[in-house]
Order: sequence, then structure tokens, then C-alpha cells
Amino acid sequence: MSGKTSAISIALALALTAGGAVAATSVEKAITLRQASYKEMGKSFKAVNDELKKDTPDTKLIAAEAKKVHGFSLAIPKWFPKGSGPEAGIKMRAKADIWAEPVKFAEATKALQVESQKLRVAAGKGDVEAIKLQFKATGGACGGCHKPFRAEEK
Repeated sequence: MSGKTSAISIALALALTAGGAVAATSVEKAITLRQASYKEMGKSFKAVNDELKKDTPDTKLIAAEAKKVHGFSLAIPKWFPKGSGPEAGIKMRAKADIWAEPVKFAEATKALQVESQKLRVAAGKGDVEAIKLQFKATGGACGGCHKPFRAEEK
């Protein structure tokens, strides 16, 4: 995450938790934070994927990005407060099923948390082959949410 992007994410997080905001503004901030965080998480996944394609991957960079992915995975449950779904009238790919099936969504989120933790550990050890295997498993866990809970891009 770049310094500028980190500052934006932190500012959004602080704005989201600041008191006194009207409900509509809080919902908008929650959605903005969620979308920005998923973009950052995607950038970390891409960075790992790009490194793994190299003849000599930078395992320190991979470890740093894997740590970010895991951190984002832990935050996911906070990104979906009530009222921040399609009913908010803001363009998004989150399906209403997230709120309609909270247990299923929580299970899918937990699977990502478990797999991303394994990726973080594998990356910390620097074993490229183990990282590749766990990166694939972590990507599969991402799909566990994407397929049932994310609408196709229009």
C-alpha cells in the first residue's frame, strides 16, 4: 500500500468511526471504505501473483503483501454494516445475499481468514513452492465469497 493510499484508507476508517455523522453519510462512508479496502487487497494479491511469476521472487515483498491480505481479511466483517447493501442506492457489486445469509457469508469470510493466515505464514518462511500452493488456496477462498456474494461487473 502506498503512503498516499494508506493515508486515504486511514482517513476513511477514521471518518467511518467518527461520531455524529448522519446515517446516510455513515452508510456512504462504509461503502467507500469497503470498496477502497477491496481495491487495496486486490493490489496486494496482484503484487504477490506478479512476484510469483518471476524467476527469483522477492519473498520479503510477498511476505509484506501476504500480511496485508490477511489484515484485510480480518476487517471484512466490519465492512458490511446494516444498510450498506444495494438498498443504499450506491453502485456496488455486493449482493443483498450478504445480509440475507449472514451465517453463510461469515463462513466464507472465515475461510478466507484461515487461508490468508496460512499464506502469511508460508510467505514468512520464504519457501516459494509452499507460497505458490497456498496462494492458490487463498485465491480459492476469495472465490468462496465472490461467487455467491458479488455481482458480475457491468
